[in-house]
Amino acid sequence: MYPHEYYCWPEYPGVENFYFVNIPKNCSTTVLNWASYIKTRDGYLDKPFRFTILREPYGRLKSTFAYGLGQRYAYCETVESIGKKLISSQKLEGDLLTHFIPQHVFLEHSPVKIDYYYHTGQIRELRKDLSARSGLQLKWLQENRSRYSPQFKEQYHNWFIKNKTWIDDFLKKDLELYSSHGFS
Repeated sequence: MYPHEYYCWPEYPGVENFYFVNIPKNCSTTVLNWASYIKTRDGYLDKPFRFTILREPYGRLKSTFAYGLGQRYAYCETVESIGKKLISSQKLEGDLLTHFIPQHVFLEHSPVKIDYYYHTGQIRELRKDLSARSGLQLKWLQENRSRYSPQFKEQYHNWFIKNKTWIDDFLKKDLELYSSHGFS
């Protein structure tokens, strides 16, 4: 039901014992770059490391809207058009629908049991842990910071306020998941 490429196993990028349950909009590019670095430097993990990264659910939703407004989708969408499609379960373009799938769904469909949970604010800690496990000093990558335009902020705020009840219901399980791991 959900694309396999959103999971990162030993076959991709080929690091044995590296099991990353990848949730879109949750530092995926950074982790995949580190995995590639480990692979190309002949690093290895001597024990299975099964982990994922969670993101504060409201922030992830906002980031996904911004992603849907971008170049990848030819700037054809608006906050309102994406919101209408999301709420009415209309087809969203390309992989945008995948980005809106709640985090808990990825974890429920994971073929491995996750042992380590990080949140997006713990990327430096994850880098340190992966460096220690791989025997390599992983390089710090430029953080991908959201730079929302004032226009986007206003449009998103208006949509959010208008649809707050639906959003709270949509994110309920993700909010519970996030807080159940001590994140707030």
